[in-house]
Amino acid sequence: MTDFDSYLAKTEEIGFVRQIVGSMIYAEGLPTAHPGEVVLFEFGGMGYVLGLTPVAVEILLLSAEDILVGTRIARTGSTLRIKTGKEYLGTILTSDILRNEVFIFNDDAKNHRPVDGVSTVFTDRKNITQPLETGVTVVDLLVPLGIGQRELIIGDRKTGKSNFLLQTIRTQVAKNCICIYATIAKPQLEIDRIIRFFKENNLMHRSVIVASNADHRAGLIYLTPYVAMTMAEHFRDKGENVILILDDLTTHARYYREIMLSAKRFPGRNSYPGDIFHIHARLLERAGNFQKGSLTCLPVGQSILGDLSGYVQTNLMSITDGHIFFDNDFFDQGRRPAINPFLSVTRVGEQTQTPLVQEIGRLMRSFLTQYDKVKQFKHFQSELNEKIRILFDMGDRTLAFLDQSAGAIVPLNCNLILYGALWSDFWKNVPIKDMKYQMNQLTKAYLEDKEFKQQADVLISQSDTIEKLKTLMKANRELLVHHVSQEKDRVTDAGVQGSI
Repeated sequence: MTDFDSYLAKTEEIGFVRQIVGSMIYAEGLPTAHPGEVVLFEFGGMGYVLGLTPVAVEILLLSAEDILVGTRIARTGSTLRIKTGKEYLGTILTSDILRNEVFIFNDDAKNHRPVDGVSTVFTDRKNITQPLETGVTVVDLLVPLGIGQRELIIGDRKTGKSNFLLQTIRTQVAKNCICIYATIAKPQLEIDRIIRFFKENNLMHRSVIVASNADHRAGLIYLTPYVAMTMAEHFRDKGENVILILDDLTTHARYYREIMLSAKRFPGRNSYPGDIFHIHARLLERAGNFQKGSLTCLPVGQSILGDLSGYVQTNLMSITDGHIFFDNDFFDQGRRPAINPFLSVTRVGEQTQTPLVQEIGRLMRSFLTQYDKVKQFKHFQSELNEKIRILFDMGDRTLAFLDQSAGAIVPLNCNLILYGALWSDFWKNVPIKDMKYQMNQLTKAYLEDKEFKQQADVLISQSDTIEKLKTLMKANRELLVHHVSQEKDRVTDAGVQGSI
């Protein structure tokens, strides 16, 4: 791979470094070089031909080695590829491993794929018909996802986006899904936190982490999502359900802008290059639901002060099948997760739901919209009529039902049981704090008690409408009472959710 002389003899072309601007190298020579081709430098290091001009070859540096003006360059005649295979499950692909073990440009190598692949043809795709369960109540009921969907996760920094993604990964790995997690120019501390989460929750055996931090070359950061997508495509073609996390594409766009400005490309809106939409669309179009397997992609975008109208943000929203918005105002109010269901969109998720879940979602959205309109009058509660006071009480209970800590996973059927109990007045006149504690008890029973889980699943299977569910919940009230403790010494809400 690093045998400069052999490739020089093979291609019989030589180039010389003429100028270095950041991660961009301008070379003279190499008359038949083509975009996407890998080149080698005389004293070690590799590059990626990004473009051609009448006077120079633009090369994106991928190695950590320092390159000097005058260094000789040899073509390899091959595009950049990576090795793929199940042996990479449980591994963390850092920049050193990518350069020395994963990146190849030998056309005879087995189990390899081009990094800059093309999307699968339309005839090999199929409709999205299966739901993707995240374990997060507000998403599974109000902003549902489907297996093979591309859903943008967007919001300000530190509003809980990563926590939601990790909850989703825990839920999907438990369902035997494969997870590919790409960290794009993240601080090393954040990367270590993600790796620790995977290891502590025994997720590594079904996962691959592609990690690039802010200290890496801009070229490697630019290629990170493409490497992760290529690795995910390998498992997809083996018939697996794959979930791909790209964290995050807003940072990726900034690094691509840096590269293009170094390459003296004409800047457009916000100084981004004109093809910024194309590089993300070409990447995300490779995900979907296919005849062999599925590739669900959850790219992450970053907003500033809750503004969704930014250039890159709107680009990503138009490419994907919807977005989940983490609202900074909701976060400041203490809502966890801080997902705004009114500004979140899912274009294909609802078609995967059962009629019962669809009806519950419509009912809850309608109720929350009504509650949101009148809650500004809450401080006049003593002067309001009984009907409005009941609305406020049920609104507060519904928000408590949707509240969920980062350590909690709630299966969909368990959510339906809890919602049916809530709307059948099981917790009428019970303080909200006590209600939330009892909900946590029922969730824990559903996860640990096989008999209760079976009985709950049967109730859901017999319910095709919310009215039927409420009737069955009232008739089986003792089933819930049996699993709700009446002890006065209760642990805190956060403590119970953390244990779940």
